[in-house]
Amino acid sequence: MYNPSSRTTLLKILYVSSALGFLYLYPGVEELEITNMLFHMLAEHFIFASSGFIILSLYEDFMRSPLSSQFKELRRIYTRLLMLNRRVNRHGVAGFVLAGFILAYWHVPDILVSSTLDPLLHEVMHVSFAALGGFVYMSVKQVSRVRLAVLLIGFGKVMLWSGLYFSMAGDYIYRLYPLWQHHLMGSVMLSLVPFMDFGAVAYLLHSIFKQEEYKERISAREVGGRR
Repeated sequence: MYNPSSRTTLLKILYVSSALGFLYLYPGVEELEITNMLFHMLAEHFIFASSGFIILSLYEDFMRSPLSSQFKELRRIYTRLLMLNRRVNRHGVAGFVLAGFILAYWHVPDILVSSTLDPLLHEVMHVSFAALGGFVYMSVKQVSRVRLAVLLIGFGKVMLWSGLYFSMAGDYIYRLYPLWQHHLMGSVMLSLVPFMDFGAVAYLLHSIFKQEEYKERISAREVGGRR
């Protein structure tokens, strides 16, 4: 039976509550969004996207636990959601495309600047990034571990070129932030790429070895059965 550990669930809840609590309750966040490019475009957007990812995983954890038997309507919604994901989001294509569109749209210079200065539009952007995390979660369920590692490496290359673009910018891309912050943003993005590649390759090798171990166990059982 599927039974996520209480420790893992607690860590998920702690992360989401503390991260979103900081963004919505800390009084200096609004000023940071306008004055700090690295915080706004990297840290804050990552927090919203990862929170959307984790919230959906918490919902699935609950739906697959014995406690959910008391919430029949929620279980029905969960079942329909899974069926819809399998039908519409084959191989995770639709979800990843939607996530990519959201990411690209809100980083168009004029759109990002105008949404940062408009409180209502800015909140729509936050919700969109949380939805992005949800789309990624639903797509991850539809792809193999090998494909997931390859996709992560590919995303790392997008970050590489984006980081180079910011690092070598000779003029403002986002007029809210000074040029040196563009260069800093690019340097941070470039520094993250090797870690992403290393993590993806390690995950890929681990998946391959696990697959080989599984095949060996199946072969051993077949040989034992014949005897």
